[in-house]
Amino acid sequence: MLWGLLAGAVALVALTYAPGILLRRFHREMLKQRCKGKLVLTYDDGPGLHITPALLQLLEETGVKATFFLSGFRVAGCQDICNDAARQGHDIGSHAYWHHDAWRVPVRNVASVIRGCRQIARLPHSSRLFRPPNGRATTWSYLAAKACGFRHAYWTVDSLDWVHPPGAIDAVVAEVRRNGGGVVLMHDLETGQPGEAQRHRHLLALTRQLIALGKREGWDIGPMSELMNERKRGTANA
Repeated sequence: MLWGLLAGAVALVALTYAPGILLRRFHREMLKQRCKGKLVLTYDDGPGLHITPALLQLLEETGVKATFFLSGFRVAGCQDICNDAARQGHDIGSHAYWHHDAWRVPVRNVASVIRGCRQIARLPHSSRLFRPPNGRATTWSYLAAKACGFRHAYWTVDSLDWVHPPGAIDAVVAEVRRNGGGVVLMHDLETGQPGEAQRHRHLLALTRQLIALGKREGWDIGPMSELMNERKRGTANA
C-alpha cells in the first residue's frame, strides 16, 4: 500500500514536470535553428507606464517590430499603451495574469495562465503567443495555454537585464553576433523601485545596439509570430 502510494506520487510529479522541461528544450532548439540570420526582440513583464512608451518610440523611429509578452494584471492600467503597440504592428502575447512560477505553485499558475491568455485574446491583433513566467511550464499550464489557442514562445539569448547590476550590453550583443541572430529576452517591467531609471536606460541602450547589430549584419528583424510561422509558410510554398 505504502509503496503503491509512493509510486503514484512519483508518477504524478514526473507527469507534471518532465514534459514541460522537455518541451522547453525542444522549443529552444527549434528557435536556435529558425533564428539564424534573424533577430527577434522580446519584452516581458510589462507594460510599464513610462518605459514601454519609450520603447515604442524607439522601435517606431528605427522601423522595427518587436514582441511584448504582457502581464495581465498590468494591462488594465495601460490600455492605451497596449493599443499603441498593436497599432504599430508589434506582437502582443501573454505572460500569464500573475507572475506565478509554474514549478512552485502549479495549481494557481493554471488559473493565471487561463486568465491571462483569455485577456490577451480579447486585445486587437493578439499574436496568440504565450511565454511562461520564468520560462517554466508544467504539463497542466502547457495544456491550459494550448486550450486557449496559445503557443509557447521561449528565447535563445537572456540579456540578464533583470539582475543587479544588469548584464553587460557588449556581452549580450557579442553573444547574439556569435549565434548569427537570436530571440532576445528583455523586460519592460516598471515597479518604481530604486535603480529602475538606470535599468531602463540600460534597456533602451541595449535595444538600440541590438537593432544596429541586426541592420549591420543584414538580418531580418521582426516579431516572434513571423519566426514561429516560418516553417508553416515554407511548407505551404513547397
